[in-house]
Amino acid sequence: MPESPAAKNKARTTPTLKVPRGGSPRSEVMELAYNYTGELVKPPAQARFSHDGTMLYVSVTTPLAKKRALGDGWAGNEAVELCFKGADGPNADTYVLRGFTSGATSVFKIVGSGSHQPAEELAAGIVYSAKVEDAAWSCRWAVPLKAMAFSAGDRLWANVTVRRTAGNHFVMWLATYGDSTNCDSVGYLELAP
Repeated sequence: MPESPAAKNKARTTPTLKVPRGGSPRSEVMELAYNYTGELVKPPAQARFSHDGTMLYVSVTTPLAKKRALGDGWAGNEAVELCFKGADGPNADTYVLRGFTSGATSVFKIVGSGSHQPAEELAAGIVYSAKVEDAAWSCRWAVPLKAMAFSAGDRLWANVTVRRTAGNHFVMWLATYGDSTNCDSVGYLELAP
């Protein structure tokens, strides 16, 4: 009998990426190389992080195939998704930020049993930009920590996913074996105090 997704996730070591203080993303590279099903996807995308105690700064760079979809919807277009959830505190909501090649964003939170709700304070406070080149695209985020009830020194569950339409992949840090927003089955970000 094949191993269940939950068993696969329990069997692996949970990675932790340390997020340094600073106004420009300069953490070690978070390599995004796995489809949600667990298959290795090449070439990988890369993400970096930093924070200044108020904002979390994220940069993502990913290769872009000649066959591409540059719209504003999640599943059918090139996109980047950031997901965060408190790992040690009382905040049980999952915050989801999706950015598109056009510069558009979609921001919401998942509460309770999976209900999607607006995250208006978070959406109002983000700064997002995207740049498309011939063979790659990149984006940068500034995300207000307070709007997610996080602060310096916190540990967060996290996942970063790149939607690549050419291969029908959702390329992420580690496979969720399900929805890309299941960040509490992936890894941690540790925000420097």
